[in-house]
Amino acid sequence: MNKPLAVIFSFCLLLSACVSTKYVEKQSPELSASVYAVQDSIWNGRFDLAEFYSAETTRLVVPPDSTKRIKIKPLISTEQ
Repeated sequence: MNKPLAVIFSFCLLLSACVSTKYVEKQSPELSASVYAVQDSIWNGRFDLAEFYSAETTRLVVPPDSTKRIKIKPLISTEQ
């Protein structure tokens, strides 16, 4: 009697683990350091360093799909 109950319980546990699981990647120390380096560079007016650190950050992160990417328009337009 206990063995069939254990099999049913194990099957239900396995089935519930497979339903709607969302994987969230753990934050890496390298990513955290790079993001804060960009912020500190911008706050201190070091845009040359901000450009370097942001390029390194994009190497660490998987890019979003095109529908979820934030569109940034240039500040100065060449159109007249």
